[in-house]
Amino acid sequence: MVRFTFAPAECQGWQSIVRGDRMAGGKWVKDLQAETPLAEAARRVLRTRLDAVKKYLDLVVKKDEDPENVHQLRVSSRRTAAALDMFEDCLPSKVHSKAKKKLKKLRRAAGAARDWDVFLQSFKSRAVPAKARDGLNLVIGYALSQRQAAETRLESAAQDVSKKFGKFAKKVVASVPRPASQNKPQTLADLAREAVRPLVRALTRDAHRDLTDADNLHHVRSQEAKTRLPPW
Repeated sequence: MVRFTFAPAECQGWQSIVRGDRMAGGKWVKDLQAETPLAEAARRVLRTRLDAVKKYLDLVVKKDEDPENVHQLRVSSRRTAAALDMFEDCLPSKVHSKAKKKLKKLRRAAGAARDWDVFLQSFKSRAVPAKARDGLNLVIGYALSQRQAAETRLESAAQDVSKKFGKFAKKVVASVPRPASQNKPQTLADLAREAVRPLVRALTRDAHRDLTDADNLHHVRSQEAKTRLPPW
């Protein structure tokens, strides 16, 4: 269980909820080059991303009290799902589908808990008049109860997914086939050329919409992140 230090009158105690100073396995996967064979790149990226998920999944299952682990579980699950989609053609459809399902379950559960962490953190820098503290304390108390409920759901999901997750992760990586020796292997650069074109087209399309509309602006921001940050 994550423990919060909570002093209602002073609105203290979320110093460690949102730090973001540890990356889930690192933003980038090392030692990948344009000429890296695609199958080798897929195995390396998937292994790195799945190892990060397992690391933070194990910490959540052990009920480590650092809320940062919830954030990193959400981040690593999202990055692994992106890697699975990028290398989908390298994986058997059943393996890809099963892995996506497991990660979606984790990402949603961790995301719900993380959202309440961020909400609570938002009060840390607010100057609150004395006459408003009773109302604020009520809001904070409600948020803490919702955070606890979200944590319970996360613990349940983590316990379920963690069963044989290490073995499953190895199966995902091993399912990437090795190319026949007589064929020239497809490289990471080949995949990048295929993947970037539709991303750029989608970003260009979204950027020409009315950006004074909040939904359109959100689409552009999301599409820009997809274009800028590949899963490796």
